[in-house]
Amino acid sequence: MYNFNPDAKYVGFYVMTNPIILIRDLELVKAVFIKNFKTFPDRPSFVNSDEFLITQNLFCLHGEKWHNMRSLISSCFSSGQMNTMFALLSEYAVNFSESLSTLPVDKSDIDMKDLFTKYTNDIIARCVYGIKIDSIKDPTNKFYVYGKDAVGTSGTRVAKFIFFRTFPKLWRILNLKLVNNCVSSFFLNIIKVTLHMHEGEHVTRPNMIHMMTNIRDKENRRKLNMNDIAAQAFVFLFGGYETSSTTFSFAAHEIAANPEVQAKLRREIDEVLKVSDSGEVIYETINRLEYLDAVVNEVLRFYPPAFLEKTCDKTYELPPASPGKRPFVMEKGMICWIPVFVIYHNEQY
Repeated sequence: MYNFNPDAKYVGFYVMTNPIILIRDLELVKAVFIKNFKTFPDRPSFVNSDEFLITQNLFCLHGEKWHNMRSLISSCFSSGQMNTMFALLSEYAVNFSESLSTLPVDKSDIDMKDLFTKYTNDIIARCVYGIKIDSIKDPTNKFYVYGKDAVGTSGTRVAKFIFFRTFPKLWRILNLKLVNNCVSSFFLNIIKVTLHMHEGEHVTRPNMIHMMTNIRDKENRRKLNMNDIAAQAFVFLFGGYETSSTTFSFAAHEIAANPEVQAKLRREIDEVLKVSDSGEVIYETINRLEYLDAVVNEVLRFYPPAFLEKTCDKTYELPPASPGKRPFVMEKGMICWIPVFVIYHNEQY
């Protein structure tokens, strides 16, 4: 579709009965996402589902609710908070390395995607929910099993998601669910227990739930209820489980396939660790690894894990798609897609 008309700034097509504008021109992308943000403020709506874990998380909120929740979540990513979280990440990185070292050296094939999925799952469990697990040693633990059921990419889940996005009204009529009731109850119960410890027993632990609760209390955001916190915690699983593990997998593949990159990366890490005061990997040390940052960015360019889409909130006139053509007027409710993958792989850019 992107190459249907290489000279056009955008092309149009239908997904069932829904008109979609696919934007090819980078200046037009900037116009939609930056200059005219108020005209394209939201992602396509998920309101046809009554599942609070989906409808109340940051990805799916709109307007003022989105703005307020984004402000709250952003506060959890201050340098001080990240420093605290980094200690937890380091602990799991060490455990992961030790687990890899125990694998038989004569084994020719290793499913790294499976290992990275379990690693990502454990980090989310620890840093967001405050639960300490080891899914590599115990792949039957409930958090991993339910997390995989909720956000994994099995054929059934992909089919459900496509059906949900294509036929939202029929989805609601049939009362179908993206997340099973037992899975929703499991994650909500974790929030209940954590909030009870925080409010009743005044126990505070370094995880996202406690951070959100502390910020809520300090800023007097009493409108942030248990379901809101559960939905924001779930968004880390919803948005990070598959994307992070996939990025790790592609990074491992590319580093293994390019030994010169691997050697340069190891040299940089060794050199930075030598001049580090503690001789260990700390949050400040990571920020000095410029080549590592470049490697990660290149992996994300090669294999972007996400797509971008926006909903038009009011009538908006697009410039002519091609010379000699007429401008096109987008009506309220129309959706535009940004083809991230093909833009990243376009030799022109």
